[in-house]
Amino acid sequence: MKLSASNIAWHAEDDVTVYQRLKALGFSGVEIAPTRWVQDAPYSAPGIATASSIARALNSDWGLSVSSMQS
Repeated sequence: MKLSASNIAWHAEDDVTVYQRLKALGFSGVEIAPTRWVQDAPYSAPGIATASSIARALNSDWGLSVSSMQS
């Protein structure tokens, strides 16, 4: 079974702590709300580039993948 957690379940300042805990608990994914990562124009080309960069870092730093997106 694969486990994911929604990034709206915690505050942005807790990201590192939560990512560490998710990895330790065997989670493989994070469900993201795009506006949590990119507040202004998240679906614009620059917004998508920023979110993609964050997603790559999430994977390389914590071994977590974006499992789904919320609106």
